[in-house]
Amino acid sequence: MNLDTAIHTRRSIRSFSNKPVSKVTVDSLIEAAILAPSAGNKQGWQFIIVDSDEIKKTLCSFNGISMPTVMT
Repeated sequence: MNLDTAIHTRRSIRSFSNKPVSKVTVDSLIEAAILAPSAGNKQGWQFIIVDSDEIKKTLCSFNGISMPTVMT
């Protein structure tokens, strides 16, 4: 896909399924993020993976935001 096609066919997702993301997919995404360039090659990123619904709810309530709408 070229840049022009990516720009013209992009979309925003406003609702999510409750299907869990596999560990393989999460690991692949983290690897891609690690390989992405960073300012001054500082690599100042940190990743925290939360897969517990209870912790997600706690984090959302702590930050004053609601859990995203889930479509089944």
